[in-house]
Amino acid sequence: MNTKLYFLLIAALIFSACSKEQLKKKDVEQLIEQEMKGISFHEVDIYPNFTTCTTSENKTLTKSCFIETLHEKLVVFWEENEINQHYCELTIEVSNQGNLTVLAVKDANAASVENLKLQLNDFLAKKLPEINPAQKQGVPVHCKFVLPIKITNET
Repeated sequence: MNTKLYFLLIAALIFSACSKEQLKKKDVEQLIEQEMKGISFHEVDIYPNFTTCTTSENKTLTKSCFIETLHEKLVVFWEENEINQHYCELTIEVSNQGNLTVLAVKDANAASVENLKLQLNDFLAKKLPEINPAQKQGVPVHCKFVLPIKITNET
């Protein structure tokens, strides 16, 4: 009789411990699910920025400095290659390590878009200052931009 009582007591303890563990697991899963719903995966907390830009909590200022610095370097590229008028769309990516790559050039006027893309990547790798990657909740992440570029050099 005593053995049966001990057995039932041990079985009850094991069962209650398992159900508490399952409740904790459900609570954690629900918490994770709620947190994931609150995260926007289409927007970063901090835009990529050049080390030459002043770091700011203001996303608009950080993004503006990044775009303006990139645009300045692109103007130099177009001037060095003696392109007087030009419009194109660049799809660029900044990796989570801070490496900028031109992924695509959409340009109706370029004879060789692939060659232009290679030239841009080479030029930007040499001329751009160091880049701090974008961040999402403190974690470096990659991001893509489509930049419309219109350059008109008037002499």
